[in-house]
Amino acid sequence: MKHHILLSVVLFGALGVSGAQAADPERGKALHEQYCIGCHANMTGGKPELLYTRRDRRVHDLAGLRRQVQRCEQNLELKWFDDDLESVVEYLNKNYYHF
Repeated sequence: MKHHILLSVVLFGALGVSGAQAADPERGKALHEQYCIGCHANMTGGKPELLYTRRDRRVHDLAGLRRQVQRCEQNLELKWFDDDLESVVEYLNKNYYHF
């Protein structure tokens, strides 16, 4: 009986993991360049990275970064999948924020 329970737990866990995709910073970079960089460049006089590196930036932690990316995604009505959003968060965090 214990073996059946253990096997069920292992199979259930494997199915759960295989259905979820990990954040991919390269995918995040591509999405960022396609959908975000133009607006950010317009906001900063052609220097979009200033939004991420300025002293008075809005984002102060990983949860805040996720919320900000989600706000932008919703404002642009992009309808990204969760893994797309997480990929952009991962890209921005890896390259600018370092939380």
